[in-house]
Amino acid sequence: MRGGWRVETEQGGQEARRVVLAISASEWPSWPSWASTARARGATVDHVFDPGFRRLEASQGRVAVVGGGISAAQTCLALWASGVERVHWLSRHELRIHEFDSDPCWMGPKCLAAFWSE
Repeated sequence: MRGGWRVETEQGGQEARRVVLAISASEWPSWPSWASTARARGATVDHVFDPGFRRLEASQGRVAVVGGGISAAQTCLALWASGVERVHWLSRHELRIHEFDSDPCWMGPKCLAAFWSE
């Protein structure tokens, strides 16, 4: 796609003007090599955990959000609610549904014992 991105998946192709990464194990930006290289060449690739990330600046035209967790889901919903023409959510796995946003073990002594002993 001229002036944007085209991603080919097993379900077909998706086009976007901008890519937003929502990849991380702990709210610390994780940049895959393809994204770092593309950004260094001037491509419109942002990361939701970069301190300078501005969602409204990312909400122009079609946007592809890359990530499989709650941050990607929240980013997609926020972009859609702000009026983005089309939001594509790209994840390497099917949607996962959990009753809690963290392991319930952390609500009791099983996981907290080592934490409190520190």
